[in-house]
Amino acid sequence: MLTTNTSEFADEYQDWLEGSGRPGQTGGHWYDLTLGEMDHAPILSVSPDATVEEAVELMNQQQQTAVLVTENERAVGIFTERDVLTRVVPRKIDPYRARVGDFMTRQPDLLPESTRLSSALRTLSLGSYHHLPVIDAQGRPKALVSLQTIVAFVTDLFPSEIMNAPPDGDPFPPVTEGA
Repeated sequence: MLTTNTSEFADEYQDWLEGSGRPGQTGGHWYDLTLGEMDHAPILSVSPDATVEEAVELMNQQQQTAVLVTENERAVGIFTERDVLTRVVPRKIDPYRARVGDFMTRQPDLLPESTRLSSALRTLSLGSYHHLPVIDAQGRPKALVSLQTIVAFVTDLFPSEIMNAPPDGDPFPPVTEGA
């Protein structure tokens, strides 16, 4: 005789997996939420003529690892700590004189606010991006999004469900001899 687990936790967990835990709506899934539904930190931006030192100082003050480079309310590039480490430091460039526009990543991929979280996560992951700009319907920058900001948003949205989710198998797989 086959028995099924019908505990209250199992029922609630299944409901959550099926999307009934989405705030403000019935049905749906967390990954159907859009970037526009997220709360974003104020966007940090500089002009292409800003110095590397100014951009790094702004990132340090705001404890961020990237700034958006904008011109005429449009994203023209992104400048990150990775750019400092791979493009500025190895060339021994003077950060007080060097311009961000010379070292930024030009024409970054842009994510519309209507982008679903699942698509944004896939884009960030497959593209090996640390940050991508989010734009509104008129093409104006609204935020910089990262894997971490999306995961933090989902965790804040469903704290008990995520913290209490049952483990998926053994968290510490056995070590194979000789591997």
